[in-house]
Amino acid sequence: MDTAALAERIKKLREHTDPPPTTEQSPSFPTRYIEHEGAPSTSQDNLHGSTTPAQAAWTAIRSQIRQHRVPRTAASRIIDQTISKITANHPLTILATRALFNKLYLFFASIAQLHPDLLPPDINITKLKHLLHTGNQREHFMALRILLPPLRNLLKHLVDLDTDTTPSSLLRALACNGIINPTLAHHLVSNRAFNETKEILAAPAHLILTWKPVAVKRIAPEDKDLVGAYSRALWGIHLRVRDITNPPLSPSELQSMFGSHATPTSHANHHIPWESGAHKYKLIESDPFDITCTQNNLHTTSGPWGTAWRYLNMWLLFGGSRDKLLEIVFAIAAMLLGLNHHSLVEVLHVTAMFRGVEGPGSLVGVVEGLVPRDLEMVWDGEEAGVTRGEFYGLLCGGSFMGCCVGG
Repeated sequence: MDTAALAERIKKLREHTDPPPTTEQSPSFPTRYIEHEGAPSTSQDNLHGSTTPAQAAWTAIRSQIRQHRVPRTAASRIIDQTISKITANHPLTILATRALFNKLYLFFASIAQLHPDLLPPDINITKLKHLLHTGNQREHFMALRILLPPLRNLLKHLVDLDTDTTPSSLLRALACNGIINPTLAHHLVSNRAFNETKEILAAPAHLILTWKPVAVKRIAPEDKDLVGAYSRALWGIHLRVRDITNPPLSPSELQSMFGSHATPTSHANHHIPWESGAHKYKLIESDPFDITCTQNNLHTTSGPWGTAWRYLNMWLLFGGSRDKLLEIVFAIAAMLLGLNHHSLVEVLHVTAMFRGVEGPGSLVGVVEGLVPRDLEMVWDGEEAGVTRGEFYGLLCGGSFMGCCVGG
């Protein structure tokens, strides 16, 4: 399937999901609703085109509904949901996420071997190795996030020790072993946003300042403007253990959430305690990013935050090939779409800017942006990939698009 065929499928999908045209006539009201003053009239005058105040108000309300982000982005939400199902358990997602986690594991394992006193006490290399070989893609993805703070601290320490007059033997040893790119390490540390250690690996300051106002944390009134128990209850997602299928919860995930006694049977009806973007944040609908996305019929959830940027930087920092950035983007998108952390346009907007290209501005652009070419990754004797044709076929067949659009 080519771009033209994909565009035609999306056009037909939107015929099913988009609001009706604004020229639609006001509906007829039953008699019991028109006896009060100002109600839509059934008089002869109305038949000749006059408009009552109530009819004008109804027309205005319907127009606002048509222009609202929810109905305008219905097709985009359907495409996001379909792509999430396709990518979450895809072999490429599994392999690419594990390959990225492996690079971070090798970094910490090398630190433990060469300079063990630098390793934070809460990092257990044996457990990380076990997670590498037994964890699923979501566990690897979440572990990357948890390990970001100690990674940043170690990077700053290594770079601070590595000066022109006193080169760091540790950084040089890591570089010689192919564990780290020392030039990129220096760049990331010296160019961190706002000169803060917590922003190492993050997007540049001007992008953070642009993206940050797109959404704000949802704070419950009971917490009086501070994050507390009520706000955290708002942030929790509503899925139960038995609902998680992309991928299913592993025994180790269950036990980390509910204790060593937890099993899929005993805790099937327990709500999982994760906090995800669309639950934790609310969009500022007057923000230019959200306005532009809505005008382009693109679904947004919590803004273009920086997880994708940090993970792509991590891939390159630990020697990953720039030619395989799109494969890593595929895996990142799969994980961030899961549990509604972000919408696909938000992920691709960030990753496109990271790669120095334009972000998608249409539904066709979003689909093409995720798989713009055939994707393939080989790591540790395993191989996984997806062609553009295969991806389009999965998207347009057997999904809502396939059922409603046909053929």
